[in-house]
Amino acid sequence: MTSDWDVGLAALQDYAARRGCRLPVRHPLAGWLARQQQRRDLDDEQQAALATAVETWERLPTARWMSDYRRHTAVLGDLDGHTVREVHAARQWMNIQRERVSELPAGAVQLLPPPPASEEDSWRDRVALVSHSLAGGILSHADRRWLKEQHRNRDRLAGWQQDMLPRLPSPARQAHRRNTVGITSRNAARTQAAAGRTAEQARAALAASTCRAEDEQVLRVRVEHPAASLRELAAMLGMTKDAYGAALRRALAGADRT
Repeated sequence: MTSDWDVGLAALQDYAARRGCRLPVRHPLAGWLARQQQRRDLDDEQQAALATAVETWERLPTARWMSDYRRHTAVLGDLDGHTVREVHAARQWMNIQRERVSELPAGAVQLLPPPPASEEDSWRDRVALVSHSLAGGILSHADRRWLKEQHRNRDRLAGWQQDMLPRLPSPARQAHRRNTVGITSRNAARTQAAAGRTAEQARAALAASTCRAEDEQVLRVRVEHPAASLRELAAMLGMTKDAYGAALRRALAGADRT
């Protein structure tokens, strides 16, 4: 085998092992793989290695799916550290993935958390999510109906369930909380969405082979901490908020130009 071919195959295998996802379409290795599949001068050993690599990639989820999976898994693993909207979004995403499991590659299916093993586990999970929503002052209509139903049938619940069941909020209290947290929640949601978009742009810039070395650290902290504020990211690098914001804009602009 040629040394260039060995290097390309090794890089491909290393990417799969480290990232656990498929190559982005514009990644240089994706172009290399496409070119190898079109070649007709590969020997039997090279063809076998290439077929194994392709089979491996077909089993892996896309980079976007893996990014969403990691983000939502982190949210569900730390309910108290995230907003109610983030928890509901993560919960909805997981439910959608379970519904379309037949469409997902094998590698993605293996990563999805299994459904609750029993009705008791399912009930405990629902109570934890409802309690988190109540603490945040935002309770969905579905969760409100479920909670009301549990209270109507309280006599049928086991003792441990009655102890865990959160109290029903009064309509007046809920209206007050919605009024006081509504604006803050919307602002937080917009800020979070903007941070998420910037993190995705930074991730794409890091994946590009043209990413400058001086920009890598600035981009990496944005990717590794998608929910952090600019002030928090700047503190990680010992910079001011304005300095970090300017450096991030330059890094993203430089990636767009290349």
